[in-house]
Amino acid sequence: MRYRLLGPLEIGDGDRPWRPGGRRERAALSLFLLRPNRPVGVEELIEAAWDAAPATARQQVHTLVHRLRSTVGPQVLRTEPPGYVFEVDPAEVDLDVFTALAAEARRAAADGRPDEAVALYRRATGLWRGPALADLDTRPLAAEAARLGELRLAVLAERFDAELTAGVDPVPELTALVAEHPYAERLRGQLMTALHQAGRTAEALARYREGHRQLVGDLGIEPGPGLREIHQEILRGPSGGQKTAEPADVGDPETGGWRPPCLLPPPLRLIVGRDDAIAWLRERVRERPSGDHDGTRIVAVHGAAGVGKSALVTAVAHRLRAEFPDGQLYARLGGTQPVRRGVAEAHASALIAFGVPASAIPPDPVDREALYRARLAGRRLLLVLDDAPDPETVRALAPGTGSAVLVTSRRRLFGLTEAEHLELGLLEPGTSRALLADIVGADRTDADPVATDEVIRYCGGLPLALCIAGARLASRTGLPVASYSRRLADDRRRLATLSTQDGGVEASILLSYQGLGEPARAALRRLASLTTAPFPAWMVAAVLDTGAADGEQVVDELVDAHLLQCQGEDAVGQARYHFHDLVRLVAVERGAVDDGQPVLRRAAARILSGWLSLVLVASEGFSGDRPARVWAGRTDEPDPVPRWVGLDTVLLHHLAWLDVEADMLAAAVQQAYDLGLDDLCWRLVWVLRSYLQLRGHRQMWQDIAGTGLAAAQRLGDRMAEGCMRLASAQRVTAEGGAIDDSDAIAADRIFADLGYPGGRAAAAFVRGEMAEFRNDGESACRHFGQALAYARDADDGCVAANAEAKLVGWQYKEDSPVATAVYARCKDRLRRLGALLDVAQVERRLGMWHERHGRGPEAAACYQRALRDAKILRDETGVAYLSLDEGRLRTVEGEHAAAADLFVEALTLFDRHGNEGGAARARYELGLLRLLQGRRDEARVLLTAAHERFVALGHARWSVRTETELARIYAAS
Repeated sequence: MRYRLLGPLEIGDGDRPWRPGGRRERAALSLFLLRPNRPVGVEELIEAAWDAAPATARQQVHTLVHRLRSTVGPQVLRTEPPGYVFEVDPAEVDLDVFTALAAEARRAAADGRPDEAVALYRRATGLWRGPALADLDTRPLAAEAARLGELRLAVLAERFDAELTAGVDPVPELTALVAEHPYAERLRGQLMTALHQAGRTAEALARYREGHRQLVGDLGIEPGPGLREIHQEILRGPSGGQKTAEPADVGDPETGGWRPPCLLPPPLRLIVGRDDAIAWLRERVRERPSGDHDGTRIVAVHGAAGVGKSALVTAVAHRLRAEFPDGQLYARLGGTQPVRRGVAEAHASALIAFGVPASAIPPDPVDREALYRARLAGRRLLLVLDDAPDPETVRALAPGTGSAVLVTSRRRLFGLTEAEHLELGLLEPGTSRALLADIVGADRTDADPVATDEVIRYCGGLPLALCIAGARLASRTGLPVASYSRRLADDRRRLATLSTQDGGVEASILLSYQGLGEPARAALRRLASLTTAPFPAWMVAAVLDTGAADGEQVVDELVDAHLLQCQGEDAVGQARYHFHDLVRLVAVERGAVDDGQPVLRRAAARILSGWLSLVLVASEGFSGDRPARVWAGRTDEPDPVPRWVGLDTVLLHHLAWLDVEADMLAAAVQQAYDLGLDDLCWRLVWVLRSYLQLRGHRQMWQDIAGTGLAAAQRLGDRMAEGCMRLASAQRVTAEGGAIDDSDAIAADRIFADLGYPGGRAAAAFVRGEMAEFRNDGESACRHFGQALAYARDADDGCVAANAEAKLVGWQYKEDSPVATAVYARCKDRLRRLGALLDVAQVERRLGMWHERHGRGPEAAACYQRALRDAKILRDETGVAYLSLDEGRLRTVEGEHAAAADLFVEALTLFDRHGNEGGAARARYELGLLRLLQGRRDEARVLLTAAHERFVALGHARWSVRTETELARIYAAS
């Protein structure tokens, strides 16, 4: 393996190098290669990967390391607390090879072997493919890149010394390098020497004059003694021509009537809710840079389109005019517009403002910048750069010492490391109301506070939108606020309602949109059209059909452009993102024009396939169900995980991840149906069954089960319809609802026609549970026996173990060690399958077996183990049933108060989840307790209510028991 740092990071195992995945992955690998065979701490990796690390950075570092290990091998990247060690042969890293060759070349030069030294130096410098770490810009790596760049220049200078000694002509390469590094005096001196040796003395002297002008004009310093000595040697030497007079400085065109320029635009009348920001900016501009009492202060303000950056900075600049007596300059750079104002144009405007005639402004950009810096040198100036596109533009325009620069940008200019940064956010509702009241009049906003709040909500805290809305209302004194609010309520009219003759909200947002790369624009359009809820980052990669790492880069671009907002982390540590509503509307309009329905449908399909894979993985953490058995092709293996999906969070959290995403998943089912993606729709319903059963999400399960069945029927897929009918039947038994086995029967018929024993096993098991509710032991045994046989044919260990555990309870009426052993065997088998939910249920059945045969302590131990698992899974329905079981044991032991508390707790949980059968059971048990306590009236009320529900639900087994107890009460009356 070969690792290449001297340019964009590359890995190669021959002649085919490639770049590792995402930017953070490349940052981590670069740091490892810069610290080979030495421990690298997690904190160092975090600093290298993020300038502003998220709360989940440590967890994400582990993910980065996992990805790198899959590339380079675990034997290369090993854990060594408190971090990792990257073990690599120095011969495999181009930086180490470069360092070794340079050292060997120095020895050759010192030994008087110039030709050999030249050859070695050329091999060393030939390893460079461009700037080191070219695509990585976090602070530690930027510092390393700068260090390596200086190292390269030093070695190049050594090489040129060797070439001059060996009589090799280095002029062409030196000419290019001096142009690239005009202040590198050693390189300039070598170029002068080479030109002089070639008999080009006039050019050598011209190079000195050029360097002198740049050093004095740009930096305010004279050339160093080394360069001056070379200059004098050329003038004295035998090859030197006549001394050439140095050019005179450009004269000062200012007249006695000249006044310091103020090019600031007029301040806006209203700056509401920005007092803290104004105070912060004034304080930062007044501060002296640390370590340099005369340095230039740069303060950058970034934020979303329309958030008020320009208005804020202009207001602050006007308040600071007296502190910058030599002038206040302003340049609108149009950073996100198709045609930007260039640096050279801004230089020219400033020079004209300082009295330089247009005819005297050099046409060459380098000469123009030199004159610009010469004119501004020594002055105390305030420069406002509005809508700066990038750090390079700011640096090219920043004046010399003693001045200050205020910058606005729609992008986060994190590469401008010498600046202090302020992110300007949206206005809070109270501040938005104050701004609107200032424009419209408090009497109108107070007269209809509800409508005013609606206007504020539709403007989303965006000052530009609020100002336009306020201006519209102020210009129409007869227009009720409620009427304007109704216009804004219509998504199709809102952008037009918030527009003006010179653009408005939509035009401002589109400028930011146009400044994006096409992948980021496409992601914005598609996601805005497909979701309104906060979403995880992998969905960006999904809509672009790209890998997760590339998707993260697009997320960063959108966030940096303030077109996507990070909401923070959810309960499982995922960053979630959302659009400002007005950004979303603009993006939806662009999506309709640039993408169209087919593109959006394909993007939605990729998102849905991602959800499908993630739910499958999450379910494996607690359920032995293997829904992928019925996928297309009827293979036992699930579909491969799409490349845009990362599994780390799901593998770590399982159920907690499903809890976080439950609403998104339900919405995804409906979206799949609405878009006609029926195959994905029913599959997503199918894989969600175990989770919905566990959490008791009764209404959600009911809603999506109906949607899934409709999708399967519209698709005309018999297997899909069978699965959806089975899902509906399973919902009925899980909820303890009214007994209706029509869906189970229909599912069994479909699976029989298709020859699918796995489906028949599940259908038979459900029918057995329904027979239990009807107190039909014969049918229950028959169905559970069928389920066991079909499951064995299908090699479905989960259904087989559950069916056998159910069957033994009906087959053995008397106590038997065989039954106990069967329960234990089924439980162990389910635990090996990872079916924790089923393990708890079988543990409960074993407890009921012990309780039935008078073994209270053994029953209590089983119930406690089952309760522990149920609480781990947060299975509230399971906890409720186990509370009933524990309550019965407490009743037998005479602990009536504790038993009553357990029964009431169970009733509360059943009612919470709409489990009518369970709630009836809780009333039945509590009624028996009250009867035992002699509280017959309470017992009668509870048992009567329980009996009515059992009869309505068709739970004959329990209705008969309840009738018996009620008869006892009435007989004793």
